[in-house]
Amino acid sequence: MKQIYNWHKATVSDVESDGLLEEATKLHVVSCELDSGKKVDMVGDNFKLITKFIKHHLDNEIPIVGHSFICFDVPLLEKITGLDCSKLMVIDTLTLSWYLNIDRKIHGLDSFLEDYGIAKVKVGDHEWVGLSNSEEEIIKYYEECIDVYED
Repeated sequence: MKQIYNWHKATVSDVESDGLLEEATKLHVVSCELDSGKKVDMVGDNFKLITKFIKHHLDNEIPIVGHSFICFDVPLLEKITGLDCSKLMVIDTLTLSWYLNIDRKIHGLDSFLEDYGIAKVKVGDHEWVGLSNSEEEIIKYYEECIDVYED
C-alpha cells in the first residue's frame, strides 16, 4: 500500500475523454483545483502541461483526489499520454465511498444529491453529449464542476 504524504496539499482533479477507457483516443480536459484554491484547466492535447502537472505531483509527493481516479483516470492518462503514473499518490473518493458506505447501492457523484445537496454538473443531454467540444465550452464545463469543491 502506498503511504499518503502531504494529504493537506492534495489536488482535486478529474479527467474527461472521448470515451470509456477501452475506446478513448483523446483527452478533452484535465482539470483540477490546487490546495491554494487556484483552478487549472489543461486542454487534453497539451501533453507538455499535463506531463508537468503529473511530474509536479510525483516529485513533490502531493496526492491527487478524484472519483474513480484509480480505475479510470490514471489508466486513461497512461494510455493517452504514455506517462507512468504508477507511483502517483491517489485518494479515490469512489473507493472511499465503497468503504464508508457499504450499504449504499450507488456510488456515482450524481447519487449524492439527495444525501448532501450537491448536484453533479450536467451539460447537454448527459455530460459530454451535446457539447461542441470547443476548448471554451469544455473549460466552462469544468469550472462549474470544480465549483462544487469550494464549499
